[in-house]
Amino acid sequence: CNTPSHKVRMSRYASTFMITFQPRWVFDGVMGKNAPNADKIKLEIRRRLHIFDSVSPSLDLGTYGDSDNREWKQYFLGEDNKQQGDCCPFHHHSSAQRPTVQQTGIVQLPIAIHRLLPPTGSVEVQVDTPFRTHTRHQHKTDETLHIVKGEINFQLDGESILCKAGDRLLLPANTPHASTAGEDGCLYVIATRLVLERNVQRREAEVAHV
Repeated sequence: CNTPSHKVRMSRYASTFMITFQPRWVFDGVMGKNAPNADKIKLEIRRRLHIFDSVSPSLDLGTYGDSDNREWKQYFLGEDNKQQGDCCPFHHHSSAQRPTVQQTGIVQLPIAIHRLLPPTGSVEVQVDTPFRTHTRHQHKTDETLHIVKGEINFQLDGESILCKAGDRLLLPANTPHASTAGEDGCLYVIATRLVLERNVQRREAEVAHV
């Protein structure tokens, strides 16, 4: 990623936001374990970075072909040399978020399913009988739960959130939670990502415009 905000790491500067893709085959025979001049090339690249950038090369720059190299850490390099963590940055970002409830007014099952479906993939339709309880647990992925019928009470870090038909709970990954269905049970749709209704409406408007 190259951005206008990069001022000292000029090797990552561009006048507009830009993403550069380099297929792996372009490195075959040049970098990697079987490349005879790989070490010399790496040293020369680092030497030029020292000249071009006003900050030393990022500590997240790995060596192509190494088994312990994590390429995702190099997708976006900041201005400082603070190293990336070992967890997925998307999960790290979502774990810093708080569970929230949206009131959508959508109580028709086909519409709720359509709203939560990803471009490719599926959603889950869940039915809980009256007062059905799911004990405290957590998921490694984000979740969106859209209530279609009935009520369900979520317990989140000592906080109780009652969701009714038309409500949509955005549940970031690794959020401990438990739930109890209401006296009439609960019917809801689950998607394994965070789905904001305003983003769905914007996307549908763009498709309609095209």
